[in-house]
Amino acid sequence: MIKSGNYLYSPQPDAGSSPDRVTSGLVSTANGVLVDGLSNYAGWMGSGTALTTVRVVFDLLRDYPLEQINIVMNSQNIYWGFKDITVKYRPEAKLGYYIAARHVRSGTNLNYTVTVPMANATARYVILEIRRTQQYQHIPLTEVEFYKGTGEAREISTDALTATDLKAELSKDALMVDKYGQWISETWPGKVGYDVQLQFEYANEATQLATTALNLAKYDAYGGIKSMGKYAATGFFRLQKNRRQMVVHHARWLSVYHERRRCGKSVGGRLQDAGQQSRREPEDCVRRAAGQELVCSGLYQRYQRPVRELRRRQRHEKIRRQLRGEMGRHHQEAVDRLGL
Repeated sequence: MIKSGNYLYSPQPDAGSSPDRVTSGLVSTANGVLVDGLSNYAGWMGSGTALTTVRVVFDLLRDYPLEQINIVMNSQNIYWGFKDITVKYRPEAKLGYYIAARHVRSGTNLNYTVTVPMANATARYVILEIRRTQQYQHIPLTEVEFYKGTGEAREISTDALTATDLKAELSKDALMVDKYGQWISETWPGKVGYDVQLQFEYANEATQLATTALNLAKYDAYGGIKSMGKYAATGFFRLQKNRRQMVVHHARWLSVYHERRRCGKSVGGRLQDAGQQSRREPEDCVRRAAGQELVCSGLYQRYQRPVRELRRRQRHEKIRRQLRGEMGRHHQEAVDRLGL
């Protein structure tokens, strides 16, 4: 188990044991309560002004291959707990964070452990983001255990970060897609994992595309659907709404539906040109009633899930703003009725 490095809280714990409760700034893993073997803990008390999310950022001082991370969160009673926890990490050479796991609490056990498999991923910095179910819930954090994977730790080119620098890590974005443009946090059959796999699929696709031809009766040279009508030629690809959002290319023809009505055919796991026709249709594509066009589930998983996640966060933020407004309004009405 790795027991080197420093960590920083945001906000500072207002419950638990020393030195974490009384130390502002960096806490050494040699002295802190999070690696002392379950005898102590850090905690955040709930209140009407408590932050919904608390965070802890770790600097392990080296790039370590990690086998797994165990996060122990033992509650004193039913008023302690958490809603969910997100674990992010990055090696020194990367600027953004990868999401290792998002875990939603289940069950009613007071003693609770979250195990995050890391599959030998390299990490120097690790961030825990813990959310409350509601503002008055108290959050415990008993122990964080980093288990080293196979391989040696890499020497780093920078010194240990200061408290200011480590706090700045909390503002860095999490990477939502990998270098192939795929959603990082989930896996599915056919997901590209290596350059060799991508090259192999490209070669297969090239072989199959060699026997295809553009159907000029149905499509124009840019893949636009002739049967959908002509639009003003502006010289640019653009979005235009005609009962639904559409993409119109510069030569006047409708090119692609914006609502995933069609995305071309997937041949060998890769995208085939929308205007080309293949002699066979892959199993991961299904026909839709509108225009009998093909929607590729593999492409949806690769490119639409990051967009869906961003929209989910925006919806939740909007709901939180509405709830805060409603609570403020009801509070003012109560004050007016009491004549305070």
